[in-house]
Amino acid sequence: MGKKFFNIDLEGKSFFKIDDISKYLNVDKEVINYWEETFPFINSKTNSDGEKLYDKKSIDIFFRINELLTKENLTLAGARRKLHEEIAKREKVESFKDKISWIKTELLQLLTTLKDKR
Repeated sequence: MGKKFFNIDLEGKSFFKIDDISKYLNVDKEVINYWEETFPFINSKTNSDGEKLYDKKSIDIFFRINELLTKENLTLAGARRKLHEEIAKREKVESFKDKISWIKTELLQLLTTLKDKR
């Protein structure tokens, strides 16, 4: 079972119920609900039965929160600040990757155009 920040695959599922998360992290459901209120990065959906469902990105965030609080002994405010920094850094890297991909596409198109003019 891979429990990596932003890169987990728990039983091949796409969405998870709060009971699943509580079991995987060994914390009460009330803690999960509190973290969802405290950390704005977590998104849930509600199914037809009114149960909250969380996607893999949110699950990864829950795992990271748990790690920051238990292994790094941060306060909730400290964990929120650190997680915000990590997410901002990840988004910056993704943006950079997107720009590089766009430049590569443009260069390949230019190369094709130059080859066609020969």
